[in-house]
Amino acid sequence: MGPQDKRKFDRVPIGTDVFFQLSFEVKTQVNFQIVDRDLNRPLSRKYLALSKNVSIEGLCFSSLKKLEEGELLVIEIVSPASKQPVRMKGLVRWSRKLTPPEFDDNKFDTGVKIIEISGRPLDATYTRDAEKKVVWSGVLEAVMGNFHA
Repeated sequence: MGPQDKRKFDRVPIGTDVFFQLSFEVKTQVNFQIVDRDLNRPLSRKYLALSKNVSIEGLCFSSLKKLEEGELLVIEIVSPASKQPVRMKGLVRWSRKLTPPEFDDNKFDTGVKIIEISGRPLDATYTRDAEKKVVWSGVLEAVMGNFHA
């Protein structure tokens, strides 16, 4: 991480379909919907995205939908390791149009901070393994599978 980087945890590159991110090359499917914060109900249809990288607290995905900072999303991740989607809530931190050499049909990269996984607060999903010297979370578990296996 660079000196201007505000992230608390490193990002892990992945490649998974996503509906509307040590290095692991994993593709994850992601579905997401924009949600009304006050009424806690979807404001949009489901969008499809492809995850790019994942961290303990969030993920980055590419989609055709431009999102606004602060929007609340309901996200479903379908990892190669699971047949059932994992449902999460997250806040959009940034969204920007891809430019050359990544430019591809008006796609946008979006960074999302996850706040809830399967109805549980994100910090309740943290696992610290002193022997392996890693911190794991429900976000990483959803995308990459069981850490303890």
